[in-house]
Amino acid sequence: MLGDLLLPTYTPNVGGSDTRTNDPLAAYLTSIDRVNARFDEGEPGHGTTMNVTRAVDEVRTHHCERARAAFHALSTVDDSTPWNVARDLFGEMRGIHAKFGAGEAAAHLDRLAALDVVERTNRESICYRPCVENYPSDLNLTP
Repeated sequence: MLGDLLLPTYTPNVGGSDTRTNDPLAAYLTSIDRVNARFDEGEPGHGTTMNVTRAVDEVRTHHCERARAAFHALSTVDDSTPWNVARDLFGEMRGIHAKFGAGEAAAHLDRLAALDVVERTNRESICYRPCVENYPSDLNLTP
């Protein structure tokens, strides 16, 4: 049973359900690697049996693209909040999407901060800025 770790039609939200988690994207990527190492197929919480390796590859690609987009969103505004980055990534968010979008942006920014690609600034609100001029082409998000 995969539960909602891997899903057949979309990527699970990382970071939106509990914003108190430290580096939720790192924890998620570690979890999918653990499942991928042990199983070829799995039963998701929604849908039918799926190929675990293919799903993990698709999810990794998605998060690499999302991290790159989050980094580029920072380059448009000085000291940007996860909310500002989420609005750049997802547009106007309402209802539960506001929480999930901001949490997803924060998860990617936390992971990039752990990799010294961005940094949190010392401001009253949580803000980030790039530490590097260009996004590293060979960046591995896995801890």
